[in-house]
Amino acid sequence: PVYGWMKTATANLNFTQNNFDNWAGGGVDSWSWILDVNANFDREEEKYSWTNAFDIAFGQSQLADDDARKAADEWKFESVYTRKLGTLVNPYAAFTARSQFTAGYDYSTDPKMEFSNFLDPGYFTQSAGVAYQPNEIFQTRFRVAVQETIVGSDETALIYADGDDPRIEYGAESITDVNYQINETTLYTSKLE
Repeated sequence: PVYGWMKTATANLNFTQNNFDNWAGGGVDSWSWILDVNANFDREEEKYSWTNAFDIAFGQSQLADDDARKAADEWKFESVYTRKLGTLVNPYAAFTARSQFTAGYDYSTDPKMEFSNFLDPGYFTQSAGVAYQPNEIFQTRFRVAVQETIVGSDETALIYADGDDPRIEYGAESITDVNYQINETTLYTSKLE
């Protein structure tokens, strides 16, 4: 086995534009773009593994003469420490933080009303459980977790938290990851939470 740090990053930028000119079939002009970045910093040792993942998704779209709006806006950081017992099932502890970069609006009101922003709300989860990993491609984890939801404004406090105090929730969670390297330039990833 190879021990030590392994760093990987993937990114993609997609842009789509539709233009209808002298077209009898109908439709409206539109464009959209999205940027996805996924970075992993993992340390593999004989007795433990420590994985750190940072994911970013941000994009916008515009239809006809409307203003550009968010189509994607999320960042997520996850750190997982797993103690290796020499079996397929191992204990682990994890920390997750997630939020968005920019303000989100309710466009059904005039004027539009902001209802979310950076760390407004913000979600922080601490958990512990067991992980089952039969191979390098597939892993599933079962855990008990505590999640805090923080807010930064009175508007979001009513929706996402308990007034000015963070909302604290307890529960159980399951996460399944699939990471399959199809070829040198193609990676298939899937996550079910």
